[in-house]
Amino acid sequence: MMEFKFVMPSSDTGVDAKLTQFKTGAQAELLNLGYDAADLDAVVDAATNFHTELVATENARVVYRNQVGTKDETKAASIETIRMWAQRVKTNPLATPEILAKFGIEPSSVVAGPVTSPNNLSAQPFANGTCTLKWSGNGNVSGTTYVIESALSNGVWNWVDNTTKKTYTDEFATPGIQRTYRVRAQRAGLTSPPSSETSIYFGEGEDGLELAA
Repeated sequence: MMEFKFVMPSSDTGVDAKLTQFKTGAQAELLNLGYDAADLDAVVDAATNFHTELVATENARVVYRNQVGTKDETKAASIETIRMWAQRVKTNPLATPEILAKFGIEPSSVVAGPVTSPNNLSAQPFANGTCTLKWSGNGNVSGTTYVIESALSNGVWNWVDNTTKKTYTDEFATPGIQRTYRVRAQRAGLTSPPSSETSIYFGEGEDGLELAA
């Protein structure tokens, strides 16, 4: 006599397929085998209930994966924004160590020599309203932040921007308007005295303008 066996798969999808197959067979033959409608309902409910929960779980996994992807994108964007602001706060001349600590900005344990004033600062204005600044690091190590400041003819110094490069383009150097620049070096919570100053359109009109490449 041939022996038959009922094998249940181990995976959820395998179980779902097996239960669905059994439900289909029951709907076709269970009553013919002498069982009643209540028995058929029990079989159908068992298979259907698992299938419903499996579909709900898979849908929840899709939602979760999408949420994780959105979270990771938001995390990267938030970190980029806060890093930018941390750099701005860190290089703000008014930020004391106590203030920096409130932002979670900690002193560096790396000792990389003294912070010295940049030198050889030059400024080249262009007719399109930009001005290219260049300077020498004067011994400051790689990674030093350079704080760029400018003043109009009123002599009041204003922060322009920070950069770790030794060149910078000011996008707001209006042709014919006198503007003076200076640069400070900053690293590990220390800020150098300002560099020597350089001016554009000082005592002249728009003579010496160049066309930006």
